[in-house]
Amino acid sequence: MNPRALLDDDSAVSPVIGVILMVAITVILAAVIGTFALGIGGEVSNTAPAVDFDFAYTAANGDFAGTDGDEVVVTHERGPNVDASRLTVQAGGNDLAGSWSETTVSTGVTYTYDDSGGTDLAPGDTVRVVWRAADGSTSNTVATSTVPS
Repeated sequence: MNPRALLDDDSAVSPVIGVILMVAITVILAAVIGTFALGIGGEVSNTAPAVDFDFAYTAANGDFAGTDGDEVVVTHERGPNVDASRLTVQAGGNDLAGSWSETTVSTGVTYTYDDSGGTDLAPGDTVRVVWRAADGSTSNTVATSTVPS
């Protein structure tokens, strides 16, 4: 047996390098796909639903002049069902103390707020429906309306 022949024989080097490269490419590809898939999965739960709401206003004394008894009713018109605990209704930057008629907000479900003893509904105020992610990390306004004169 010639020791020099062992050092000069490189006939098995190409297959070994090929296998190592294929394993490395597979691992890198799996990591990229896994990161992409997990990243997309995390974003889906933090994406606000595409929901349409209708706003109906009733003035206690014919106009919204800061008197008690003014009312806004927000109705889910179309879109996916949403957990009511993830939705708040705001006016003038304040959360309103009304409530949804169901725990799951689906088509036809309403939110009613009467401003007796609470935040007054004034002409020109913006009323917003705000959705918050389950983990509280994000929030988005999903509907807005302006209190009429």
